[in-house]
Amino acid sequence: SMAILLASFTWLVRHDHRWRRGEPLLALALLISNPLLYGMGQRGAAIVTKPGTWLEREYVEPVLLDAPRQPPNLLLLYLESTERTYADRERFGDAYADIDAIGEQGLVVEGVRQIDNTGWTMAGMIASQCGTPLMPAGLLHDRQFSPLDQVVPGIACLGDLLAEQGYQLSYLGGASTAFAGKGLFYNGHGFDTVLGREELQPLLDDPDYVNNWGLYDDSLYEFSLQELRRLNAQNAPWGMVNLSLAGHAPSGYPAQTCLNRQGEFDGVDILYSVECSAWLAREFLQRAEAEGLLDNTVIVVASDHLTMRVSVWEQLIEGERDNTFILLGPGLPTGRISREASMLDVFPTILEALGFTIDWHRAGLGVSLLSEEPTLLEEHGMEAINTRMREEIALQERLWEGLAPVQQEPAPANHEQVVETPEDAIWEHPAIQ
Repeated sequence: SMAILLASFTWLVRHDHRWRRGEPLLALALLISNPLLYGMGQRGAAIVTKPGTWLEREYVEPVLLDAPRQPPNLLLLYLESTERTYADRERFGDAYADIDAIGEQGLVVEGVRQIDNTGWTMAGMIASQCGTPLMPAGLLHDRQFSPLDQVVPGIACLGDLLAEQGYQLSYLGGASTAFAGKGLFYNGHGFDTVLGREELQPLLDDPDYVNNWGLYDDSLYEFSLQELRRLNAQNAPWGMVNLSLAGHAPSGYPAQTCLNRQGEFDGVDILYSVECSAWLAREFLQRAEAEGLLDNTVIVVASDHLTMRVSVWEQLIEGERDNTFILLGPGLPTGRISREASMLDVFPTILEALGFTIDWHRAGLGVSLLSEEPTLLEEHGMEAINTRMREEIALQERLWEGLAPVQQEPAPANHEQVVETPEDAIWEHPAIQ
């Protein structure tokens, strides 16, 4: 519209010299209406009027005030996109049944919502291990960190705190650790061993038994059992983080052992893949427990984020959705609790489940769900928190240690989610052939 206005005015000036008197006024109007100038003004106003900013003031530096005499081990299983919403048997049948069975032995947390900047794998892991949303790094895309040599270097996360307590830490995932900064994140936050597709595929009996993302979950869990045996042989507490693939949108990547058990896969039905994800996770835990590998261990089973568009999308969005979050371990309560929470609250909850004392039951922007302290969602609501993230930059500066932050566009609605694809991973780092 500005270009049309300028062209029209230029024509008038050339054909009628009386219009030349209006040139200064037009220049001023164009300058004022320039969207770039308007955006800069908005950002400048935010910096001037909110010097501390609300999110930054809410942030609590994670500090372990006291530690248990014999710290338990930690096994953290992320089940890709396997949200707790699938537990509704009227809509989704028995797809989630094996996760329900895991939950019957521990504490199931209901109501863990998805706020902005926590809705993809890397963001979900950072939210649940650092207590902060993954806000963009300067002018970079918020999912690609290959130009950087660190991911969120300005904050202490779960791995940093546990490493200081003498934990040996391992991460295993079927996809490339080069994708979306996973390797940078874990290597930079206290983990001793970081294994993904590049490291694990050559060790397969059949190196061609992979999908577009990487290893199938049955292979990943075999390597995870081997790693648990190695960690248990050491004279130190350990922590292991594991990220599955089977439930990944749009249709999942069911392993061969699931095909043998469940029958033919039509290549579309996500519930088939969710059932596979749940069954393999439960079987892995049963095998590890039978070997005595989970003694004195806190087990966390969680979805990394809500699923993106899948074959049962319309049923999923019929009502409120929440993430899977289950805790099992020595001294932990059993049953169910329902809170208005987010993945930010998983971080301090894990710390307290391990027996550590933290300041006011808080770490990062999260609040331990084992405490009575209100969460940010309970106090302020999701809309207010999401709005703050779009307006403020001080927390971004903390995450990225001063890298020039950028204000964000409003997040897409749930029905407009961006889908991570195997091509994204290949673009970030060529897959092993």
